[in-house]
Amino acid sequence: MVFTQTSCFRDPEVIYDGPTVVEFNQAIVPNAPISFPVFNVNNGAGEVFTRVNLVGPQQITPQTILYRVDPVRTTAVEGLHYELLNKVGDNGSFAIPANRSFADCGFRVLQAPLVSGASVNITLELLGTTDGIIRPSENYKRLTYRILL
Repeated sequence: MVFTQTSCFRDPEVIYDGPTVVEFNQAIVPNAPISFPVFNVNNGAGEVFTRVNLVGPQQITPQTILYRVDPVRTTAVEGLHYELLNKVGDNGSFAIPANRSFADCGFRVLQAPLVSGASVNITLELLGTTDGIIRPSENYKRLTYRILL
């Protein structure tokens, strides 16, 4: 009798050695029919957070990551439908702590006037660090929320 063992992975010791990037965890959707996902959120929901992954080596100091609202893909109005958290200029920001591989990025959904059956979109786009050491992943840098009014 002969027994063999197989593994699901060809080489489990493969280590990522590309550029250090950040990506929205929820944007990693296998075989998605769209380039980035859309999530529903209720009018007046308050603070909404999503996990952002650091892909690459952990950093020895906290890293401030900037994000913006994509003006082309967004129909929501800042101050009426949403507010960015921890603003730096026109952008929002959050910090990935030292020696960590993720952090939460968020915004606040305001209580806008109710319009039955209507919705507006807000698309967040990761920008990376101001020094460019950590860049956004081109494939997973956007995430859209549909605010149901």
